[in-house]
Amino acid sequence: SPMHRVSFDFRDGDTAHRVHLFEASAEGEPRWDPREWDFAGWMSEPEVDDLLERGELCPDTAIAYRKFRELR
Repeated sequence: SPMHRVSFDFRDGDTAHRVHLFEASAEGEPRWDPREWDFAGWMSEPEVDDLLERGELCPDTAIAYRKFRELR
């Protein structure tokens, strides 16, 4: 089940998003479709914090991650 759910309006308010945060473990590296994402992989919290501080997370991910950090 999700660790946390975040709902928010994005940009002009015409688009509603619901983000579910999960904690997962797996063997091996994740795979992704390069047509959709630039990167997929496992990152530590300090690495994600650094991306957030530099403004390099996509906006909806940044919102969800900030909410996640507030819960911890």
